[in-house]
Amino acid sequence: MEEMAMSTDFENTAIEENGTPDEHVDEHVNEAPEKKQRKKPTLWWILGSVVVSAIALALIFTLIPKAQANAAKYDDAQARYKAGDYDGALEAFAGLGSYKDANDRALELRYMQATAMLNANDYAAAIEAFGALGDYKDAPAMAFEAQYRQAQARLEVGDYESALNDFNALGDYKDAQSAAQDIRSLETHYNEAEAMLNDRDYTGAAEAFDALGDYKDAPDCALEARYLQAEQLLAAGDYDGALEIFAALGDYKTAQSSAKELRDLEKAYWQAEVLLGAGYYVDAAEAFAALGDYKDSANRAKEVLASMPTPTPVPTATPTPSTTPRPDSTPKPSATPKPSATPKPTSSFGYYSDSSRVDLNDWTVTPRVFFVTLTNCTSLSIRYKIAPPSGDADDISHHLTNRDFYVYVCTDKGNWKRVGTFTSGNKDEWVSATITFDAINVTKVACAPTTRLGGTIYGSYRASLEITAAVYQQ
Repeated sequence: MEEMAMSTDFENTAIEENGTPDEHVDEHVNEAPEKKQRKKPTLWWILGSVVVSAIALALIFTLIPKAQANAAKYDDAQARYKAGDYDGALEAFAGLGSYKDANDRALELRYMQATAMLNANDYAAAIEAFGALGDYKDAPAMAFEAQYRQAQARLEVGDYESALNDFNALGDYKDAQSAAQDIRSLETHYNEAEAMLNDRDYTGAAEAFDALGDYKDAPDCALEARYLQAEQLLAAGDYDGALEIFAALGDYKTAQSSAKELRDLEKAYWQAEVLLGAGYYVDAAEAFAALGDYKDSANRAKEVLASMPTPTPVPTATPTPSTTPRPDSTPKPSATPKPSATPKPTSSFGYYSDSSRVDLNDWTVTPRVFFVTLTNCTSLSIRYKIAPPSGDADDISHHLTNRDFYVYVCTDKGNWKRVGTFTSGNKDEWVSATITFDAINVTKVACAPTTRLGGTIYGSYRASLEITAAVYQQ
């Protein structure tokens, strides 16, 4: 009984846990349709797999050749780089996009290209190239450097306005601000010089434009200021000052022709002096009068006529009375011969002008020798000036001014002869002298101090000599 009870309990327990047999049959009957429904998506999965595989295969067959092509292009770019074909290498690396380090290599080549532009002084292109590199390496600093060099180059060729714009754009880079200030200062001084020119302060304007160097058209303005200064001196009667400036202006405007006119006037003036020294008062007065208002020519003409000696009247012979016969034995006096006329100078006057630097020796001064060609010369009218160049020691002027100088002439035989003496004036002051001597053929004229300078001097001075020679017939 107990066993039957236990069996019944077990069966009941089994039925509770697993259900009745009928229930299990029902469950299997219900599960059959569900299993059939799960098998249907398998076809779609297979089709999807086929599509994905096809795409994968397509990608594989597409990407592999492209990768191989990129690798070939990369190798080609490297080969171009090694061969020095940087432009070709840049183009190749840039075409590879993000492949490997192609972007970095392209940036490196662009940097090299910008540096080459800078070294070739192609500053505008270098500025643009470095600017396009952004923050790559020191590209921003190099862009500033390119613009700085461009400003300096523009400054050297006189494009001051563009240079000023560049320096201003550079801010505090290097000395850009001080360079910009220098240009602004030059412009200020230029305006001041122009104001002097407009106010007819030609001396000050010329000096101001000279101080500006090559700024803008300052050299041309300085020439114009000096030209106007010479004309101003000429109008004021300072002929020597005007001649000196005109002669120094070279071919500027009419400077040379003006200088020639003044030299011709000066030559005629000293020819008149020579005539006067030779005793030809009337000829000298006419020569001075012909010069018009040149220097003191009008007054000199009057002075010459006033100083002309009155000729000694020839006494009238006492008539012999006709009634008183002369004895035949008295010899008839021979007529007194007339004195031969003083030879007049020929029309061949020599005029020589020279100016050059002369070195000073220890204790003495090297004579300044001027080469001339004068035939049958009997008189020299000379003008002499000592003008130490700027920067020489002041004691040079002190030792050379207001001193006695000998005048020497060298004959065509090669012999030197001292023919006269004159006293030099102050620095930059012309002195004049007329020296007469026996007729000789002169090939050189020299001037030198009569005594040593009395001290040790080193340096140099500029001696100018103008000679007007009267040539007489023997």
